[in-house]
Amino acid sequence: PRVRAATDPLGVLAALLGRARLLVANDSAPIHVAEAMGTPTLYFAHREKLVHSHPAGDACWALYDEERNRLADISVAQALGAVNEMLHRGIAQFQRRC
Repeated sequence: PRVRAATDPLGVLAALLGRARLLVANDSAPIHVAEAMGTPTLYFAHREKLVHSHPAGDACWALYDEERNRLADISVAQALGAVNEMLHRGIAQFQRRC
């Protein structure tokens, strides 16, 4: 079998995230790309990672479980509440970008 690799996957990812209105993701490389592209981001993180590997921008929010520090314990309601708070503060906007 042949293995095929794209030559521009990072560029494609950056272009897609640049057009996005909001990224909701786990703590991974795309949150850093989204921040570089100016895309608001809500990401699920473990508390200990917030000390050293989080994006620094105001439009990138971390959501974590305060009790057991388990990503699986973050509820949909908590995530939607955080997105609504981002909207309320004007960080995320669900309108078409030019």
